[in-house]
Amino acid sequence: MIKNSKNIKEEIYEEAIRLEKGILYSEESNFILANYWNYANTLLGVSIITCSVISGGFAFTDFVEFNILIGVLTIFITAISMIQIFLNPHEKSTVNHNVGTRYSKLRSELRIFYNSEINMNSDAENINRLKAYNDEKNRIDVESTNIPGFIYNKAKKCIENNEHEYL
Repeated sequence: MIKNSKNIKEEIYEEAIRLEKGILYSEESNFILANYWNYANTLLGVSIITCSVISGGFAFTDFVEFNILIGVLTIFITAISMIQIFLNPHEKSTVNHNVGTRYSKLRSELRIFYNSEINMNSDAENINRLKAYNDEKNRIDVESTNIPGFIYNKAKKCIENNEHEYL
């Protein structure tokens, strides 16, 4: 059965809405994960600085009893530093934030498309634009890190409660 132009535009509109919803979940998940990595980076960095200052302060005392504490703090500083180097939370935070920003930009473009441009374009042009938006989402998906389930669930809850991290 051949569909008339109005039905095709409605289907394109509905598909654009579905695509926007998927983008919103990906966007929110990446922003939340960026916040977690930023928090981890701050926590590790502050721990390293604090322990270094304490260890350095004890190093200049005349009390032999502090030598063991200085040794323990030095080992702790080394372990935290290695964890920070291995995890690289600053880089991960930056990547997730940038991916979230790209999703946000795509979602805005898609919203403009289905709210105003869809009625000015031919059906073929609308289909091509929708495919282009979907292709861009797929490209961003490839560059995105894996989102843990608890992050996705938090994003879902934030969206359902209209409490977005960034919007």
